[in-house]
Amino acid sequence: MKKSFKSLMLSFCIIFALSPCCAMAGADSTIFIGVGGSNLHENIDSGSNGIDFDESVGFNVKLGYRISESLEAEIDYLYIDGFEGSVVGINAFEMDGYAVTANAKWYPGEGKVQPYCLAGIGIADLTASVDYQDIHDSKSEWGTVFRAGAGVDAIVSENVVFFAEISYYLTCGDINDSDFMPMTLGVKRTF
Repeated sequence: MKKSFKSLMLSFCIIFALSPCCAMAGADSTIFIGVGGSNLHENIDSGSNGIDFDESVGFNVKLGYRISESLEAEIDYLYIDGFEGSVVGINAFEMDGYAVTANAKWYPGEGKVQPYCLAGIGIADLTASVDYQDIHDSKSEWGTVFRAGAGVDAIVSENVVFFAEISYYLTCGDINDSDFMPMTLGVKRTF
């Protein structure tokens, strides 16, 4: 948890340190669709059973609307390809799934490079699978997720925007203690 929190805070600091450098004209399109690839870090509390989970990969699909120069609303779908878990070096567990969040983004400045903060809420469906010796089982659980993060948009043309984003998904309900942090690179097409 401390490592993930430190990474998130460092990202916030870097993005806001760069925000005064962004005084160029921005895009005035309002609707966008985006896709991105993610490297996910887990913060899964496996208790005292000694399960060690690896990183995972995934992808995002975003649909959004720029409400004003400084505010954007988006729906974000994140697919998680699977966190593999091992006990004493033997891969025996996997957790995969997806999350859908509704997010608000705040942009403190205008320009070709636009840092932002985001906050959101949504749902996630996570499936835990065990495949070890004679045990083959899986269980799917739904829960609420709260999301906080930061990122930067780089406007490369009137309709193309590259983005980099880091966020933290805090899981609640039946999926409690399955937190994760995607770092995403992607592209958005504005209309």
